[in-house]
Amino acid sequence: MNKKEYLQSIGKTLVEYTGKQKFYNAQQIDNAHEKVSNKGNIESLMEGAELLEFAFALYAPVDDFISKFSKSASKYLELKVEAIKEISNTDSFAKEELSHIEFDLSWLDIGDLFEGIFEGIGAFLEGIFS
Repeated sequence: MNKKEYLQSIGKTLVEYTGKQKFYNAQQIDNAHEKVSNKGNIESLMEGAELLEFAFALYAPVDDFISKFSKSASKYLELKVEAIKEISNTDSFAKEELSHIEFDLSWLDIGDLFEGIFEGIGAFLEGIFS
């Protein structure tokens, strides 16, 4: 399963089972990951662990990411940027462009923030998660 499909599946599962929230807690994301993983589309434990980090970077607050993976806030931002690139189908976005944005940017805020930068990202995210 590629990152884009995975992140979309996790987002849909989170919204379906817990409603639309700015952030999701570790248990909610772990449960969504388990549901998506049980569909058999993740080929290995290593791939699943890597994808789970991206899910936490996109859907959890920075403190939950750091607690779960013992990694830094800069790694959180790096993975969040990569996740945004995946769901927006663009390579023109760099971590430096996020330097003025707080780490705890919710996945719900991404569409509003980048609507002018990425044509259609707001509509894309709204269509996926509404």
